[in-house]
Amino acid sequence: MENIGRVIEYIGAVSGAECSEIAKQAEAECARLRAEYFQTEQSEYWKAINAGGKETEQRLKQLSILAAEEANKQVIGLRQEMFNEAMLLAAKKLRELPDGGYDKLLARLGKEPGHEAHELVMEYTDELSESVLSALFD
Repeated sequence: MENIGRVIEYIGAVSGAECSEIAKQAEAECARLRAEYFQTEQSEYWKAINAGGKETEQRLKQLSILAAEEANKQVIGLRQEMFNEAMLLAAKKLRELPDGGYDKLLARLGKEPGHEAHELVMEYTDELSESVLSALFD
C-alpha cells in the first residue's frame, strides 16, 4: 500500500506540475492576445481619427468655398443696389435741373435736344465721365 500511496503522490505531483505549466501557457497566450487586440484596437482608433480629420478638413474647405460664394453674391447684390441708387440719383438730378439746364447739359455733352434723362443716364452707365459728373453735381 505504501507503493500505491507513492504512486498517487507521484501522479499528483506530475499532474500538478503539468497543470501549472498549462496555466502558465494559458496566461502567456491570454497576455499575447490582449496585446494583439490592444494593438488592433489602437490601429483602428487612429484610422478612425485620421479619417475623421480628413473628412473635417474636406468639409471645412467646402464650407469655406460656400462662404466665399455667398460673400461674393452679397457683394454683387450690394454693388447692384448701389448702381441702381446712383442711376436713380443721376436721373433725379437731371430732372431737377433748372429751366434750360438740361438743354445746356445736353449741349455740354454734345447731345441733341430731346434726349430723355433716363436715356442719357443709361448711355453713361459704363463710363460716368468727368464731364457727366461735373455737369450733374456742379
